[in-house]
Amino acid sequence: MHGGGGAGVEPALAAGTSRGCRPLRRVAAEREHNILDGTVDLLSETQPRAPWIDAPGWRSVKAWRAVSVWESERVLLVEFDGPRRHTLMAAINEVGGCLVETLAVVEAGAAASWPQRRESDGVPMPLTAQPVEDVLADLGRGFGDMGCCGCERPRSYRYSCPL
Repeated sequence: MHGGGGAGVEPALAAGTSRGCRPLRRVAAEREHNILDGTVDLLSETQPRAPWIDAPGWRSVKAWRAVSVWESERVLLVEFDGPRRHTLMAAINEVGGCLVETLAVVEAGAAASWPQRRESDGVPMPLTAQPVEDVLADLGRGFGDMGCCGCERPRSYRYSCPL
């Protein structure tokens, strides 16, 4: 089925028995799920399963978008539930091209403190509730547009996790 896999690989891949590894299945292309399941099954024969392997993922439950009055920058907030609620925050600058300036994991409820987070002399950026799917799609476009000259590598980004 897949080159170099040996006789024990094909039954595991064909069976797709694990259906575990939910975190990886969420980010893998659907056409790769059987390969992922087979790999996890094979590793499980000789390695202890990681405690997170079958954990359910966090669910995005609320989202907001703030756009500057000149529409040159925007901030996206997506709140997630789960064992440790949190908010994903992305600041995207559109001046001279698309640049994800900041990607941060902040405390849950960050949208409620948005006015206090803003600098008093900053450009007005009213925060409005949006459908989660729209905000996540906007973030995806931000990452997709970051390449210069058609390349897919980001020009720049900063990541922080102050939790």
